[in-house]
Amino acid sequence: MTLTDLDTLGLTSVTFQQGISVGGGGSGVDVPAAPSQPDEYFAICDAQFHPPEMPGALPNGVWVGPARERADEAFFDRDAHEDGHARVMYRMGTALVGPINTF
Repeated sequence: MTLTDLDTLGLTSVTFQQGISVGGGGSGVDVPAAPSQPDEYFAICDAQFHPPEMPGALPNGVWVGPARERADEAFFDRDAHEDGHARVMYRMGTALVGPINTF
């Protein structure tokens, strides 16, 4: 996986500040905090030969299964992926952890 792949998945680190005031003369506008990303599991196959018409295939050929709340669902997606190279990853906010071997 490259940084570009992670950016495509929305997994690069971004820091937000709350309560930033923009504008002048004391009439600033509060900028709302960015919504937090939920923790989730997903299967990913970084072999770059998946055709673009395949559901879950990214433009670079990497395949990503749907985001799941439970690890066992992501393991099911991994096992159902036809080429056998998929792994389960865990996204904790903007951090990517894995591969996860068991749940």
